[in-house]
Amino acid sequence: MTDRIPGLMADSIVRQFGRGEAFDSQGFIGFFTDKPMYQFGNGEPCLTKAAIADSVTAFFGMVDALYHDIRNIWEVGNTAFVEMDVIYWRKDGTSVTLPCADIFRFQGDKIEELRIFMDANPIFEKSMPVGEKASVMTISGGRRVVPPDMMRRYFTEHEEGVYRAANGYAPKWSIAGPRWPLRSQPLASTSSNSNGSNGSRSGLPIERIFHFNINCTNLDRTIPFYQMLGFKVVLDFGDGMESREMAEAFGIGRANIKGVHLRMGDGETATRIDLLEFQNPAPTGQPYPHLYHTGIARMCLKTSNIWQTYRDLRSKGVEFLSEPQRLPGTDVTIVCFKDPDGTFLELLEGDF
Repeated sequence: MTDRIPGLMADSIVRQFGRGEAFDSQGFIGFFTDKPMYQFGNGEPCLTKAAIADSVTAFFGMVDALYHDIRNIWEVGNTAFVEMDVIYWRKDGTSVTLPCADIFRFQGDKIEELRIFMDANPIFEKSMPVGEKASVMTISGGRRVVPPDMMRRYFTEHEEGVYRAANGYAPKWSIAGPRWPLRSQPLASTSSNSNGSNGSRSGLPIERIFHFNINCTNLDRTIPFYQMLGFKVVLDFGDGMESREMAEAFGIGRANIKGVHLRMGDGETATRIDLLEFQNPAPTGQPYPHLYHTGIARMCLKTSNIWQTYRDLRSKGVEFLSEPQRLPGTDVTIVCFKDPDGTFLELLEGDF
């Protein structure tokens, strides 16, 4: 038996396949342990992340696009089995569909072993016949099951997939091969405000605050700090992300980042923290040294017991500017503190 949460391995597999369909070699190997085993067909096993990266990069260079048409994923203990067809679009514009079975063995939340059982020769030898019904979708009587389209749904419905596709890691099948479109996501519904229109009172279609961005110098150190405050990771691009479009939007020459989105509670529209660690350019400077500088100064967190929260955080080494202070003429008590890089945060109890 295992205490593993059902579905976590399947989610990791779909996310790793997403890296593969975007030809993101570094993202692909980020799902492996430090001592992996990767074998494609009867090829030589790869026993390091660097060897896996070299292998998949070389393969990506030989095709225009690929798609994992998944029929089923089963989880048993620390092992997951995938039944699927893989569609390959060759450099000459032709395509071939091949049945495939993968076996994943996990160690914790990382892949320790991946074995791919497929004859890949027809990709490169067009003369090799592939039966018309040589598909995992073929069932009794020659009928065909309708696949769930997991990977297209990943890039159009999964929060991480949508984000990656919009930031330089779109699947190659959307820009080559079949050029399947990526459906845009519908805007979240909004209730009418007092002037009878949706969105902001200005008339602009602005709905809500989506996130506050906090840059840090060490993501692995800073994520646990915010988790200690009650935030949870809802989007993880800790394996890195870079695109020309993102750099242009940020007004810099290059933007290579890793980070996470954190959210308090389970509300889909709750405001997030966009916690980033820049890789290139590297982080520079220090957070503002005081709370009276111009610009965004602090983020405030509501608490039902400020003294208990203050004592608990202080016992864990969190630096506070003072003890909790009651604001005159109100029932509001506040106290300010710092995250590991010195970014200011505030606790508040009561209501104005």
